[in-house]
Amino acid sequence: YTRPQTEILPEHLRFIDTALDYCDKTDHYPDDARFRWTCEVTWPVREYLNRRSPQQKQRLLKRINEGRIEIAGMFLNMSELATESALAASLQPIKQLKQEGFPVQTVMQNDVNGIAWCLVDYFSDIGIKYLTMGINKTRSVLPFDRPTPFWWESPSGKRLLAFRADHYHVANYWKLHEANFDMFEPGFLDYLANLKKIDYPFNQIAIQFSGYNTDNSPPSTRACDLVKEWNERYVWPRLRIATAQEYMAYVEENHADELPVYRAAWPDWWTDGFCSA
Repeated sequence: YTRPQTEILPEHLRFIDTALDYCDKTDHYPDDARFRWTCEVTWPVREYLNRRSPQQKQRLLKRINEGRIEIAGMFLNMSELATESALAASLQPIKQLKQEGFPVQTVMQNDVNGIAWCLVDYFSDIGIKYLTMGINKTRSVLPFDRPTPFWWESPSGKRLLAFRADHYHVANYWKLHEANFDMFEPGFLDYLANLKKIDYPFNQIAIQFSGYNTDNSPPSTRACDLVKEWNERYVWPRLRIATAQEYMAYVEENHADELPVYRAAWPDWWTDGFCSA
């Protein structure tokens, strides 16, 4: 939405190239501080595989297998106003990715606050395990009063492990992307204190951010430098640069039986202009 697709796509292809270079650049960092990147949607990844050299595609596959890069499975951040057939068609790139050896276990929806209920069935049928929702509550209804993992169940009884996260730029508000320690520290510690106040139940939490405080953001290694410095200063709480599925896998492994089950639609409140666009 920030510029026409013909301008945005070349940028996102370069972002993946840059992410691979940043993996190389931080290989010598402590593991928690190494650069990691989540490809938020499949559209640019599909185009990347169709346009880049076999050598570059192998670099990408290597980093995915290492857990340094992850591909999330939504074609775009999609409103639930799209038809069920259109949503099913939008998942076709996952088939190509898997055929070429690229695993997809997670889907992300950011800024668009909601997702079509039919996708629970679709995801379950193609091996997608996790959904993480980076919300924007500017004009929407906040469905929970704290970051909430839960089992999201379809009318057919199929389930997906879902996470209603905080805003998708939370850590950018604390200037993580600038490696500004003096601003990050109080913001982060206040956030942890609030988690305790609202009875967040687990010992880990996922906090989203971008390389810069903007949508369609390129990657950056500044956060890696701040995480490295933080973990050298403090034993606890420990920070880690992570892909989207790491937190979800932690919740599934340690707390799956404790989670509530919601059999309910998750409608959007952020669809102005969706059909006209």
